[in-house]
Amino acid sequence: MNTLDQMSLFCAERNGTFSRWMKREGDTLDDLIREQAEKIRRNREIAPLLSPEDFFDRVREHVAERLGEADARRAEQAARLGAVCTADHHGGLYCAQTFQGNLLFGEILKELGNRDDIIPIMPGGQVELDSSTFARGICTYSDREKKGRLPIFPEKPCARIACCTPAITPEQLARFRNRFVRTKQPGKLEETLDDLLRSVYETEEVLGSRRFEDQTTRIGAALSRKLFRDRGPLLVYMEMETLTLPLLIREIREGTSPLARMLLDPGVRRRMNEIPLPDGSFLSQFLFRTADAHGHKILLTLTGDGRLTGKDWHGDAVALDADPEALIDMLQTGKLIPGILTIAMMTFFERGITWLGGVFQTQYLPGWQQGLTALMKMTGQEDAAETIARFDCTGYVCGPMSALFQGNGFATCAGPVEFLMGRADYPSFVRALRSTGIPDAHRIGITEMFDDLAGRDDRWDGWYRSATEALDQRYPENVIAHG
Repeated sequence: MNTLDQMSLFCAERNGTFSRWMKREGDTLDDLIREQAEKIRRNREIAPLLSPEDFFDRVREHVAERLGEADARRAEQAARLGAVCTADHHGGLYCAQTFQGNLLFGEILKELGNRDDIIPIMPGGQVELDSSTFARGICTYSDREKKGRLPIFPEKPCARIACCTPAITPEQLARFRNRFVRTKQPGKLEETLDDLLRSVYETEEVLGSRRFEDQTTRIGAALSRKLFRDRGPLLVYMEMETLTLPLLIREIREGTSPLARMLLDPGVRRRMNEIPLPDGSFLSQFLFRTADAHGHKILLTLTGDGRLTGKDWHGDAVALDADPEALIDMLQTGKLIPGILTIAMMTFFERGITWLGGVFQTQYLPGWQQGLTALMKMTGQEDAAETIARFDCTGYVCGPMSALFQGNGFATCAGPVEFLMGRADYPSFVRALRSTGIPDAHRIGITEMFDDLAGRDDRWDGWYRSATEALDQRYPENVIAHG
């Protein structure tokens, strides 16, 4: 068995979503695109529990504050197609897997009739900076032996979560330049990084931002305009916690939505802690998060008596009041972070905005749907139960990849740095994307999936080099950028 098939079999044994798609011999990513678009169409036919108009207004407002009115109107129109890409977090700018997932999502929007080259992405900020997609900074995969990591944030705060991270500073960029950009006899990578710093990161708009999440939106938009020789799509990153916060506060104040009842009604809260999810967890564990003074994430559980409880990094107990005014105050001051379930409830299950994610989301989101449906039935909310149960929660966009960057005798998945180095053209990327077989697309991205699913003891020496050399030999037609 060759390296790519051996790694694929390993991943298929550990992830059901990966396994199912690897069996789709004869189908291409064009088939995947059409299937995901059809899921969105079916979900749009379901009358939502709440009008999504406030979500569309919020998209326009959020983007206008960061990119201006023209791009904000375009982002709103794209969001009105009824879906958002939720496959990544801040790492989408730096990781080949999530980045190519973003571009794949853009093709799904085209299938839905999007005539504007804009891609709305709703990344989550509850990921540590040392995550596998490396939210600490730029990440390049153009190395034969291993992932070439190029961090902007220092190692010391690497356990800080992205949504609690201050803005990138000029001092951090200067350290990055001194460490990774040679001034004498620079190579192509160093020339690319130098240009990237000057034209994207060291701009007045980015350095004048208040927070890392503000910078993410501006960096993504500026990067979009440089990635391809011709015009490519505009990537619009909107941190989901910041984007949806006003909607959550309004629902808590009004107190009538299914989500508000989950948070405020003692009877519903009690039931949440009595209905186990398929994996043995409970809905109450995914509603809120908090962070300590260093930005370390603290998991919280909503109790039946209206308390948020958990333990900090030192094992000490954390307890917060969860009455309406306390929740609103903590959310407004940043002490409390809405959990992924809370955001999914607001956007997907109440307003009908389809989420398209990766192999992990396609497993936990249907489980949450099952738990929410049971909860609504048990608490007399039959209409809500029926509506939530009808949504297709299996939207899938992040996992398969189609674009490779070729070095000397090896090929790696192409991320933003590789696209900049290789000066690819967008039509070539789309042709590769649409024609690549679904199992082949998962083999092309196998280094990323293997890195996520394989523990240290499961990896053999030289696995990354073996894979990159095999990719170079097996998929030359998928190389769209050259070193």
